[in-house]
Amino acid sequence: MADPFSLFQPPGFARLDQPTARGRINYYEANADATDVIVFLHGFGGGSSSYEWSKVYPAFSAESRVIAPDLPGWGFSEHRAGEYTAQDYRVAIGEFLTGVARRPATVVASSVVGALTVQVALDEPQLFERLVLVNPSGLKDFGRPYDGGFFSVVGAVPGLNDFLYSQVITSRWSVRRFLEERLFMRPERINDEMVEAYHTAAQQENGRYAAYSFLQGNFSFDLAEFLPRLAVPTAILWGVGNSYEGPEVGRRMADLNPQIFYFEAIPDVGITPQLELPAVTIGAIRRALAALAERQPAGVG
Repeated sequence: MADPFSLFQPPGFARLDQPTARGRINYYEANADATDVIVFLHGFGGGSSSYEWSKVYPAFSAESRVIAPDLPGWGFSEHRAGEYTAQDYRVAIGEFLTGVARRPATVVASSVVGALTVQVALDEPQLFERLVLVNPSGLKDFGRPYDGGFFSVVGAVPGLNDFLYSQVITSRWSVRRFLEERLFMRPERINDEMVEAYHTAAQQENGRYAAYSFLQGNFSFDLAEFLPRLAVPTAILWGVGNSYEGPEVGRRMADLNPQIFYFEAIPDVGITPQLELPAVTIGAIRRALAALAERQPAGVG
């Protein structure tokens, strides 16, 4: 059997760990001596991990120190038993940036983790140089309700949650369906490596705890209530085929704060453009970073 880490660790990247109060964090790093630091934070969902950025972040390692962690409860980081809260991730992200980045960093963050990173940036702006948010979502944005009723019931039934998670929710078939229905705009772009990476991450011991905490809505909030107070220069990238919210929601978010200098709607991708069309996503991030460096309102799409 192939080493499972080989799916997650791009050539030229070291695999390291960092302790935090919310668990040990596994991360990948290259070009450690560079002064410019870019940290890539993955989103949440069945089998999520830093793998979702692994086709994108190597492109930035020639000029920057690149860091890509698995957040606690995901990937190959520590998976503690018990419920996870939004505060767990705010603490973990803040401690990780303090301990590993060690200077204000450019943070590229996806989905719900993008929204949680905004909250970290409100409390600890000194940790951030710039923010690039990819399909950021608090899951209750602009008053939208979040219903995790089924998973609240499942999570409360001993034995049932273990069986459903290991045999149904994280089977390779279910992982592929999740990618097809939720993350990708075009299912034909999904390959066996992606399925295996998500399946491998989801099957780690105690993997169900963070996953159920997410599905039950433990990390949900209205991001629109926090964005107006954000002081870090920010860009928002949005997949036109986002199955949860269309790009008009992203534009509404961008309009909430003049510190959001750049918005781009990326065509022909869904919630995870970094896996669906990595080269296109690399280009979008580079445009966003250039606009933020100029600190002038700009945008396309």
